[in-house]
Amino acid sequence: MKTAQSPDFSEQDAWSLRTTLLFIACVSLVRELTYPLGFWHWNIGVGLEFCALWILPRRRWWIFILTAILSNFARGAFLIDGMYFDESHVLGYWNSYIQAAMGNVFPPFVAMAGVQLLVDHGIRIRSENTPHKFKYLIGAALTCAVLQALKDLVYVMDDRQVGELRMSKIVNMVALNSDNAPALLFQFGFMHLAGAFLGVLLVTPIAMWVLSRPKFRNNRPVVISTLTTLTPIVAAFLLATLLPGLIGIRPLFRLLLVASVVVLALRHGWRGAFLSLVVVSVVVAWQDHIGSFDVQPWLLQAFLAITGATALLFGALMDANRAQLKRLRASSRMKARLHHHLALAAAGNLARDTNERQRIAGALHDEFGQNLTAFQTHLRLLKPEFTRANRLETLQELDGITNTMRQSVRKVLEKLRPTALDELGLYGAIDQGFLRQSAENAGIRYTVDLLGDARLLAALHDSVRVAAYRLVQETVNGAVQHARASYCRVRLRIDHRAGETYLFVDIRDDGNESVDTRIQNRDLAAIQDHVTALGGTLHLQTGNPGFRLHALFRQGRHV
Repeated sequence: MKTAQSPDFSEQDAWSLRTTLLFIACVSLVRELTYPLGFWHWNIGVGLEFCALWILPRRRWWIFILTAILSNFARGAFLIDGMYFDESHVLGYWNSYIQAAMGNVFPPFVAMAGVQLLVDHGIRIRSENTPHKFKYLIGAALTCAVLQALKDLVYVMDDRQVGELRMSKIVNMVALNSDNAPALLFQFGFMHLAGAFLGVLLVTPIAMWVLSRPKFRNNRPVVISTLTTLTPIVAAFLLATLLPGLIGIRPLFRLLLVASVVVLALRHGWRGAFLSLVVVSVVVAWQDHIGSFDVQPWLLQAFLAITGATALLFGALMDANRAQLKRLRASSRMKARLHHHLALAAAGNLARDTNERQRIAGALHDEFGQNLTAFQTHLRLLKPEFTRANRLETLQELDGITNTMRQSVRKVLEKLRPTALDELGLYGAIDQGFLRQSAENAGIRYTVDLLGDARLLAALHDSVRVAAYRLVQETVNGAVQHARASYCRVRLRIDHRAGETYLFVDIRDDGNESVDTRIQNRDLAAIQDHVTALGGTLHLQTGNPGFRLHALFRQGRHV
């Protein structure tokens, strides 16, 4: 039985190949159309070849390289300068095989060397445009530029003359000799290095921008800001270029042009830096074409290349910082929402706990308290019978047990729900209740101060009032029982700000008990948890001598 096998060349592969060929054809057409724009200031061809190879998968590179080589030979033989056919030349045009190879075969390999550097480090054109990516892009562009300059230097050294290509014309040919060769070769090599470098930086960001699939509404502010910032500067610079009388202020406007690249990079990231670099580069190229330079062109070209690369990297850093700040803000908002929900949950739990304690305290008081009262009443009614039976001591013991039970119930009720809060309020319970009596009985000078609007105390939630009272209670008990303090001062301050009520509690004494000892108090630790659950803070500090406690309770709209 014969099994079916998948074909070696699937339909998907065929579609991929057709897409690759169409892409290469479009790039080649654009490359030929922009060829007349190529001159020392920028080399658009290198940028297009670099960008195309970076977009294509590596297995398709050979197709593009072969297409580029063939188009180079065709252009050289038929298009450049309306060249004639000479049988003594290589393929009718080039003086030697070295020139033919340098001018036609090596250019796509120059671009491939830079792209290979990016691919080897796992950097793709469709990946996120991070500072790391731009750093390697600048390094790859510099690699291409160095190789391009070396290739062109080999070409002119073999040809023994230096010239420039402008509008498909070879112009300004100068023969090399022993006197002018070093200077001419240096200037020629540097111009072609910077031109290739700028070519990559002017073309590749376009593809990076488009492939990131930006939304129009996100790009519009960048374009409008770039135009509004550069238009007056460019207009003034062009006017100074055309009018000989304004030659003195040309350096000022040139400096403003370069500074605008940095400013737009700061404002709009690498996209702003790229758009401004394109505009400034076009202006400088136009000035070169009309021959209106007041400084050495290659110096301005070098300054523009360095500024452009720095601005792109700086813009990428600004974008990364903005993205990180955006993530931090989103994280802060999420944290605030979580904190709000946790505060709601904690406040709800404390409110339910307080209500449950109050319910249990009420039930104990109503049920157990009434039963004890009834029991003591019956004991008093039975006193004559116990007397006749000569069992009066037994009656007294039962009455004593009943009183002890009543005191125990009161202690339990006090722990469940401070009765002084309901009877006297927060300030009254702290200033006039059991706490003052306990402190003064121990010989402690006890003072309580209230600052702020006292009417706000009535608006405090029950859980806040209970937690504040318990905090003062445990601190005063510590000063009475263990610290051997001579004075204890309690200061309350209540305030209302931005829709929230703040209660500050400050307690100080001159006892000899340290913070570590106070923390071992389980009740104080539980109160600290309550303070935190209510969105407040608690600070303990050992004085010299003495102890200080500072607490902040915050009651928001959600409480």
